[in-house]
Amino acid sequence: MTGVKIQRLSDLGSNRIKEAAQFTVHQFREMFLSISEDEEVFILLFMKAMVFEQCFVAIAEDKVVGIVGVSTPVRGAFEVSLKEVQGCLGFFKGLKFYFNLVNSGLTLKPYQIYINTLAVDEAYRRLGIGTLLLEECMLKSCGHEYLLDVIYESLGFKVLKRKKQMFAKQAGFNECIYMSKRLR
Repeated sequence: MTGVKIQRLSDLGSNRIKEAAQFTVHQFREMFLSISEDEEVFILLFMKAMVFEQCFVAIAEDKVVGIVGVSTPVRGAFEVSLKEVQGCLGFFKGLKFYFNLVNSGLTLKPYQIYINTLAVDEAYRRLGIGTLLLEECMLKSCGHEYLLDVIYESLGFKVLKRKKQMFAKQAGFNECIYMSKRLR
């Protein structure tokens, strides 16, 4: 698709960062509804948790239409303490949110990058924006192997392992399927 610009979140202003947080919450709304119906709480959590250097957004028609967040062995795409999450959501809901959505439970090797968030606005899907986001983050994040937990076989990712999901009924899915792609 022409007219799509991929940018690192750290290169954008506070309004665009808030828009990226709103976009992320909207894209994963169904997961969050099982925890709380207050979307503003999640928007504030994501604005606080997003590591701007680790997130890339797709902008088309002057709005955020996609996002990808990557974690390295030393830096996550989203970093917020369990205590902060529980302060916003309460003890049990905070625990559920933190372990399902913030802490992937993966231990990365020095050459691995974990793509823990990838979302494209429904109106912009099947236009190659997800591919552009993945290509940009792979180009700029210096890993040799990329892991993700969505099915993306068309780009050469292979199933690495399956992990049963905690709070599966509330999260809406039973397991995460981690996929891997080696570049070198």
